Amino acid sequence: MKKRLVSLLLAVCMLFCVSSVAFAYDYSIDGSYQVEYRINDNGYKTLGYLWVPCGQTVTVEYKWTTSPAYPYEYAWVLHVNGVKIPSRGLNQYGWQYASPSLEEATGIEGLTGFDIVPAQYAVIRNGKPNPLSVDYTAPATGNGSATKYFSLRQLSSTFSVYFEDEDGNRIESLSCSYRPISYGEFTLDADDVQAYLAENGYELVPPEQSHTVNYGVDASGNDVFEPSEVVFTVRPIQEQPDPEPAEFNVKFADQDGNPIEGLSYTHTVYSEGEFTLDKDDVRVYLAENGYILEPQEQSYTVNYSSQDGFNPSEVTFTVKPVTIGGFF
Repeated sequence: MKKRLVSLLLAVCMLFCVSSVAFAYDYSIDGSYQVEYRINDNGYKTLGYLWVPCGQTVTVEYKWTTSPAYPYEYAWVLHVNGVKIPSRGLNQYGWQYASPSLEEATGIEGLTGFDIVPAQYAVIRNGKPNPLSVDYTAPATGNGSATKYFSLRQLSSTFSVYFEDEDGNRIESLSCSYRPISYGEFTLDADDVQAYLAENGYELVPPEQSHTVNYGVDASGNDVFEPSEVVFTVRPIQEQPDPEPAEFNVKFADQDGNPIEGLSYTHTVYSEGEFTLDKDDVRVYLAENGYILEPQEQSYTVNYSSQDGFNPSEVTFTVKPVTIGGFF
């Protein structure tokens, strides 16, 4: 009894496996022709299958539209005879379009099929099928198979970016283009245009501007942008004049902290920012006046801006008179 049960189970499993494997390639059904749809993307890959009843004509088309079956706002969605085919969920081959879905959608009795690799092609975003639609008419009698082909056309459309001044006047000498890498939304901001503007002597005003554009396909299969163009507001780069030279007074004190009258050094700066004063800046001046630094290693860091002046406003080095045998 147990042996019979085991044999029966094995037979059922084998029947299930054989029928499952044969499902994708079985075109022996009388009165129906299996049509395999393939796309060439660095080698042909199968998109899906339809079993077309004899004498019936089907037009398979992928349209850029919405579908609740896919986790994208827009996707290349299968249409048969102009009708969007709703998904019935995944099976072992792909997204199932089995009867009655195809029959109800197209009115063709006995039409079945499924989309085998939607994750790669039905929702592809960096190209579009070419041609957009493929026709097939099944012979009037018999059974058999056929293969229909799409190629994948890479994106080639460019989006125009224009510029205007602060009064809203278009600057005819300025324009650039942007090529998206996939369908869907993309954003253009300062990072996309500031290098081009700088080369042409302009800058964004205000500095932070951005535009969001949707790149899709219309009902005729033409690439479209919404909006069709964007405009950034710019102005000529305003050259900043070099600041006037500024003089910073350096003072000196003895080792008791008493200022040394008559000993003063002026350091001239020619640009804004931070600078450092150390022994190399003052020792020649001190030697000429009979002094050396004590200790030898002393330095000060000062920041200068034309608006705020020097910070700190002055510095003082500690010195001592040079004696016989002294050094500097």
